[in-house]
Amino acid sequence: MSQNDYGELSDAEIWEIFKAGDKEAFTYIFNQNIRILYKYGHKFAPSMHMVEDYIQELFLTLWKNRSNLSPTDSIRLYLFGALRRNIVQNIKRDKEKVHVREYRKHLNFQLHFDPSEAAPQFKEEENRARLAEVMDKLSPRQREAIYLKYENGFSYDEIASVMGINNQSVRNIVFSALKVLRKHLKRSDFSW
Repeated sequence: MSQNDYGELSDAEIWEIFKAGDKEAFTYIFNQNIRILYKYGHKFAPSMHMVEDYIQELFLTLWKNRSNLSPTDSIRLYLFGALRRNIVQNIKRDKEKVHVREYRKHLNFQLHFDPSEAAPQFKEEENRARLAEVMDKLSPRQREAIYLKYENGFSYDEIASVMGINNQSVRNIVFSALKVLRKHLKRSDFSW
């Protein structure tokens, strides 16, 4: 099966082919998700080398345990949850080697605004600076939930799955984050 053929299959079908040991399906899954996993992983770990290690470990574990993996209808959702767990486990495991303050810093989900990726209304320097300042008022969990909801389009159930919490907690986190954003961002603050 060629890489183009996988694009015509559902995630559930591709996942089952991969679980059966198809290396091309594994490569397809890797290629389709690597960039977004790097972007997500970098929100937790400041070093791209750390993120690379975590992602490499994730894919090695997936390949090694493929026959025992659960079915999934969303490969991206599955990978986000698995990468998040992998990062948290590694950081916790290594916390004895790292100063406690450094450990907490790595568990803080960071949102960085790349000017080239910013929405058109936030292109101006002062707008980006103001938005970044307000985003810093959110807790790490609020930043992560907002990122998953609005940057990746995940539903509340999907966010709950990735973050390992229940649906209502996700709704509360997103609601409180939006409340903070509304409080600190006024339409008059931005040039539209």
